[in-house]
Amino acid sequence: MVLYDLDDRLKRILQNLHTDWLDSKYLNEIKTHKGFAENPKSTGYLFISTIYMIGCFFGVTAIIRKRVDVKRDSVEKRKHNKIGIFQFDQNIKIISRLFQDTKLFEKYCRNKNFTNHKDANIYKHFQHSIGEIMIEKISETNYRVKSFKEFYESYINEESFRFWFILIEEYFTNLCNFEINKEIEKQAELKNDIRPLRLKAIQYWCRRLMEKILEESNAIELSFENRKPDDLLNEKISDELKELISSYNLKVTSNIYQE
Repeated sequence: MVLYDLDDRLKRILQNLHTDWLDSKYLNEIKTHKGFAENPKSTGYLFISTIYMIGCFFGVTAIIRKRVDVKRDSVEKRKHNKIGIFQFDQNIKIISRLFQDTKLFEKYCRNKNFTNHKDANIYKHFQHSIGEIMIEKISETNYRVKSFKEFYESYINEESFRFWFILIEEYFTNLCNFEINKEIEKQAELKNDIRPLRLKAIQYWCRRLMEKILEESNAIELSFENRKPDDLLNEKISDELKELISSYNLKVTSNIYQE
């Protein structure tokens, strides 16, 4: 499941912010067919595969959106436009919004020692475009997400394809060499980089979505691990950050971002 892979990856990144694994030089080498692109034992896999995983998430949301549209069309034909029952999942919308909400940490940063801090955002229409190029139609109502191999070959060989992933790259480029053995908020403050906290929020809401899927599908019987979102908030982070992440909702920003 994409969400489990994404949760694992975000956890690994946040636990290894002190490394240089996401140094821009490794991605630049890949783009010029060097480094990892020449030798898979070279550093670079974490970077390029992370970009792929985020792309997969947007691909899955694109597939869900298309299936909702198909069902909506069917309902319209049968019930004369009385839809309402097929809504794009709110938790998925929240995760998508977290990738683009530039005001999320505005108040938090004013209360801390942040000035012109590093951050990243992926515009809504970029998310949709990434989703579209990450999927392939295999029948009238069925789609699949591209494999890593398909993505990778297009990424290193087609500049026009790579263009759409620039904003994903900015989430991770030079997300490295943070102070080791310090809590995440202190790491972010010392580097004047809010991105680790944004990734923490995305990870939390990924788990909220995973939890909802387990509840609705009874997937526990299928041995899917139930990863508690609150476990992420029980780590050593401030009450202010806990509240900011856990209370995030679409209504707060609905006047800024229209779907």
